[in-house]
Amino acid sequence: DPIVFLGRPTPHEPEYYEEVRRLAASRGNVTFIEHVDESLLPAIYGHASVHILPSWSERPGMVSLEAAASGCKVISSNRAPIHEYLGDRAWYVDPAHPDQIRAAVHRAMQSKTPVGLRERALEFSWQNTARKLADVYSTIISEGKGPR
Repeated sequence: DPIVFLGRPTPHEPEYYEEVRRLAASRGNVTFIEHVDESLLPAIYGHASVHILPSWSERPGMVSLEAAASGCKVISSNRAPIHEYLGDRAWYVDPAHPDQIRAAVHRAMQSKTPVGLRERALEFSWQNTARKLADVYSTIISEGKGPR
């Protein structure tokens, strides 16, 4: 299966990036894309088998929510709060354990997309968040509990 790395590499770990590039070249069928127009992301995620973000720190993994909202299975770091958003609809791994990541990739690739993944992620869209916030403000204003 092809592997696509999407996004700019961190400038803080150039040796790691070069090692990943070297391993990718020896494997073959690996593509590195540093930038795409944001409007293309839903289609890219929608065609991907799995979105993988086993990062050391992520708050809360907006790209994982975007992937899930596009119907893409998600593997995330167990160090990120994405579990609070996706619950058991994603796979979680410790970024310090490559074998755990590999096993999660195999499980996710062999699994169907978790039921309700897309719908759950869409609950956190900007539109839904803005609507809920507007409802809260309307309630506060109508009850006369606003600032005096």
